[in-house]
Amino acid sequence: MERVVLMIDDDKDDQEVFEQELKKVIPSVKFLSAYNGEEGLEVLRKNEVDYIFLDINMPVMNGIDALKLIKKDEYLKNIPVIIYSTSDGRAYKKMALTLGAASYFTKPTSINGLHKMFEQVFLI
Repeated sequence: MERVVLMIDDDKDDQEVFEQELKKVIPSVKFLSAYNGEEGLEVLRKNEVDYIFLDINMPVMNGIDALKLIKKDEYLKNIPVIIYSTSDGRAYKKMALTLGAASYFTKPTSINGLHKMFEQVFLI
């Protein structure tokens, strides 16, 4: 079964590392990306997505605003949204989970940390 993962993050390097490592863990994954919440919503309207990894601090539309819109949308609201951000404050975490995020991860500082997050999210 192919899984489709959308990463919404304005850091191109983070996107590249995330995609490379995700494909090592789940070779059949289809990876989509967007650079801000507005672009992410456009991608979601055009593609069937199984998981959304969402950064908080982005230009144009930040992750919190994007999360609010995703969870209000009848078609999108059941897609698990995993916050994946360098922001590790309790207030952000509490807000994201209250708004409907499935999980909240601070971006790991190692490849091993990234793989552990994948194991938790995808139950592998």
